[in-house]
Amino acid sequence: METKCFDKEDLEPYCKWQSGKKCDIVVVHLHGFLEEQVKIIIPKSDGGILTISGERPLDGYRTRWKKFRKEVKLSNIYQANAIKTRYEKGTVRITMPKKSCLAAKFDLLGSKINVETIIWFALGVIIACGLCYVKKILNEYF
Repeated sequence: METKCFDKEDLEPYCKWQSGKKCDIVVVHLHGFLEEQVKIIIPKSDGGILTISGERPLDGYRTRWKKFRKEVKLSNIYQANAIKTRYEKGTVRITMPKKSCLAAKFDLLGSKINVETIIWFALGVIIACGLCYVKKILNEYF
């Protein structure tokens, strides 16, 4: 059985967050880590925790190891089932597509109502307000 001796301090990888209209991109710099030494766990549901972790040996004898673990709580504005990752030359690029603006706003409220229902409700409120206004005007003149 192999015993791993980790350095006292975990590595804190440099992360760059690029925010866009349709998606956000996180680039994590993992100098010295190979693709097979990095593990990314993508949440299965919206609003979950994205986990990036890894470990690699510091010497050829595999007696000293360096590790890291980064967890990011994702808000409900991202489509968890559409998150993509790509490892390239010591960096991991995580692309997180955003939901549509209207869907994201209502999802942030914790609502499970679909967007079509909300639009019909809003249209009904607008029509009701319009009818009340017309009735008020008609009452003033008659």
